[in-house]
Amino acid sequence: MRTIGNVLSLLLMIFGVAILTLMFVDFHRYPGPYELDFRGAVVLVGVVILSAGILLKVIVQFLVTVAKNKWMDADQMTKERIQTLSALLATPQADLTKLKHELACLLEHLSSPTGRTDRNCRAVDSFFCFDDSWPKRKLPRDFHDLLADMGGALHNTVTYPEIARDCESTPEQLLERARRLSAEP
Repeated sequence: MRTIGNVLSLLLMIFGVAILTLMFVDFHRYPGPYELDFRGAVVLVGVVILSAGILLKVIVQFLVTVAKNKWMDADQMTKERIQTLSALLATPQADLTKLKHELACLLEHLSSPTGRTDRNCRAVDSFFCFDDSWPKRKLPRDFHDLLADMGGALHNTVTYPEIARDCESTPEQLLERARRLSAEP
């Protein structure tokens, strides 16, 4: 989500600048039946598009900041597991055995009666949805897919369980997949 927002805002800014460069084109060199000066309109359109790109960039950054801090609402166990996973994913060469174990521990907690709360599920979902460090890692496909699904519909677990179930993103479904992960690279 963050990458798409950044790319879209960059494209809007480039397009806005490109339109602003039209201000320097001498439209009078190409006379027609109506000699109109479009430079004012071109500047206005360029500024509007450039501003939209900048505003989109600010909105994306704000949403990412809010989402990254959302996991602070989770219970202590969930916070600790997220921090541990974050540290494991930040290492240059992730230990797949430890990563598998920590994922299973987190999902076991989310599957438990005390851990299965809307705040916890949303916190884990937000962390994996907006943390842009793990998609760049060279993780095995099954690890990558599990992490992506944890950042997908896990937030629906409590409020819309049928959606989470249909997307195979309930804590129980994800835990089953985590237990089947192969720690071999």
